[in-house]
Amino acid sequence: MRLVVASSLALALVASCARPAGTPLYRETFEEVCDGAPCGWEQVAGPAGGAMFVETIPGEHGVRLIGDGVAISGPVSGDEVIGGSIPASQLQAHIIARCDDGAILSIIVSMQDVAGTPIDMVTSLRPATTWDGDRPVLPLTARDPPITPSSFSDILGIIIRKEGPGACEVDYLSLASPAQPFVE
Repeated sequence: MRLVVASSLALALVASCARPAGTPLYRETFEEVCDGAPCGWEQVAGPAGGAMFVETIPGEHGVRLIGDGVAISGPVSGDEVIGGSIPASQLQAHIIARCDDGAILSIIVSMQDVAGTPIDMVTSLRPATTWDGDRPVLPLTARDPPITPSSFSDILGIIIRKEGPGACEVDYLSLASPAQPFVE
């Protein structure tokens, strides 16, 4: 009986560690398809055909970015209104991706601060070369410091950009604040 309870507790702890902290303010799973591509996403930079809808692992879908400088822009519906209560210093991106060796992904989030001023927040990472299920927590910082708003009111746009050789595949992207409980 103790072994079963201990095993159940260990599994619960592992599951809770795999989840990012915070409520997603924006989430994209790349599962909804429109005209053969993830709904609302379009290639905005890089070689023609450098972004395509793919099956990342069996049963999961995402977008493959091939070529240096290829970028995609994602849909923002207006439902992602954050309100004035999220401090800029707490905004995080969470991504599930894999890239060929040497490639880097950047996430650029265009936001509006509570005064109505647009500002770009950015982060970048060098994902693993295999699907390891990791969902790293990536703090977002102002692209043009020292302009760092104290809090945000709205998400205006999202860009995922790939730099370097080979390909990257992105399976999941969310923006969250650890100040709020996580709801999947």
